[in-house]
Amino acid sequence: MKNNQADQDKGSGLAQILREGRKEGLLVAFASQSPLDLPTALLGQFSATIAHRLTNQNEWQALPLLANSAKTGKKLGQLQTGQAIVKIGQKPSRTVTIFASKTNQ
Repeated sequence: MKNNQADQDKGSGLAQILREGRKEGLLVAFASQSPLDLPTALLGQFSATIAHRLTNQNEWQALPLLANSAKTGKKLGQLQTGQAIVKIGQKPSRTVTIFASKTNQ
């Protein structure tokens, strides 16, 4: 991002709401095809990350909770459909698999 865009992100109302809302117990979830689509000021506000298959190193390095682990980055590129890596705070990341059952109608 260009510096002026990063400065705009820091002053964004949404970033401020996230920062201040944590004090009041506000929980917010963001979903995106790519973490590069989210403003950098928001990425630093997340205490948990659920990441599905990311094959681009720039994408997983954009996620502060996952950025320092090349091992996790390698895992992200190898995840199968229905799998995700979950990272909460400083706890070790875990790979999870989601199974969807078909319902009879």
